[in-house]
Amino acid sequence: MNIAVKKNLCYGKTMKKAVPSPYAIPFTEALRLAETNVVSLPPERVLLHQALGRPVAEDVYCRIAIPPTRNSAMDGYALPDNGSNPAGYPAFHKPELFIGKSETNPALRVLTGQPVPQWAFCVAAEEHCILRESHIFPKAPFRPGTNIREEGEDADCDDILCKAGEILDPALLARLASAGYHRVSVSRRPRAVILTSGDELVRAPSKPRPDSPRFESDATLLAGLLAQDGIRFHLLEHQPDDPERILDALLGLPQCDILITCGGASNSEADHSRPVLERLGAVFLYERVAMKPGRPTAFGLLKGKPFFCLPGNPVAVFVSYLALVYPILKKMMGAGKRGNFVQVVEAGVDLPYDTRRNIFLRVKLDNGPRSLLATPYPDQGSGLIRSLVESDALISISPAQSIKAGSLVPLFWQRRIY
Repeated sequence: MNIAVKKNLCYGKTMKKAVPSPYAIPFTEALRLAETNVVSLPPERVLLHQALGRPVAEDVYCRIAIPPTRNSAMDGYALPDNGSNPAGYPAFHKPELFIGKSETNPALRVLTGQPVPQWAFCVAAEEHCILRESHIFPKAPFRPGTNIREEGEDADCDDILCKAGEILDPALLARLASAGYHRVSVSRRPRAVILTSGDELVRAPSKPRPDSPRFESDATLLAGLLAQDGIRFHLLEHQPDDPERILDALLGLPQCDILITCGGASNSEADHSRPVLERLGAVFLYERVAMKPGRPTAFGLLKGKPFFCLPGNPVAVFVSYLALVYPILKKMMGAGKRGNFVQVVEAGVDLPYDTRRNIFLRVKLDNGPRSLLATPYPDQGSGLIRSLVESDALISISPAQSIKAGSLVPLFWQRRIY
């Protein structure tokens, strides 16, 4: 996102008058508007160990059978039958010298992963055999195919190993490696820029003002959320409520795919993020969302690239990121619709709702007689970071959705356990 405008676009340090708040559009409409106005980033080929957590850009097909040959799953002996011969089985300890089945009912010594001959009925694990002189005596009979991995058992040639849009987790990466892949095509990770503003805040290690001893935390919160989701980011210096300073920061914006501002998103005389963006040619697709917390969230395009203006309260930043920003980042990364398992819990009490807004309720989870019980965190203030730390999950409640105690409800977000 490169911005080049003349300096005289700034309207100076004079304080603007407060204007009426724009109409708040429904949460679902806000999500739809943003998703339909962003596109996936172009793909790139990376090493497998660099692709963790990223959506694969195209269907990946198996180029060989996995495993490529019939092989043993255990250290033991390949037997010609179920191992019930009372005379035992003569043991051969050099598979490379053993050409085929003999008439003496052989027991071919094999190690885990070594090929087994087609005549092998099963592989008897060595701990389930008794070696007496040069013969093997299994302790019990075996079923057909015991401890044998058949050719193509995991995947056949031309099978789809993973579909476009699937998130590459360690198991999928291991599957690609087992098929001989060492690189994979993934969508490029978005580059985000974070800009925070507010006269009342300073960012540590700067010293706070005597009249407003508060430290800025939104940048750290957003940086953590972005890093957790594998998004590259650049953190700009915290700015005061000064349109010239905010303009200067945006004029020097580094190359990025998405801009996220925090603070200055409302309509008071001290809120400048949106007006400055408008002066730079930004087109707003919405400026308010009927949700709580996070109502002042705005979204638009600047030079064809998406930006979000988030409110300044940290809980509102947290909820707005999860509910509105992250789905757009997934779209930019080419992630498919397939999501993670959604945990369903039981409402421990009647949950509060709003007739006009989506409510994102912080809840605590406790073990109940049938399932986890969700009860609202006692203080839902949007400035309380403590409520994010001490809550276990978020529940999304649609306008006028009545959720009674005992009802089953899906979690919108659940804290990760590291």
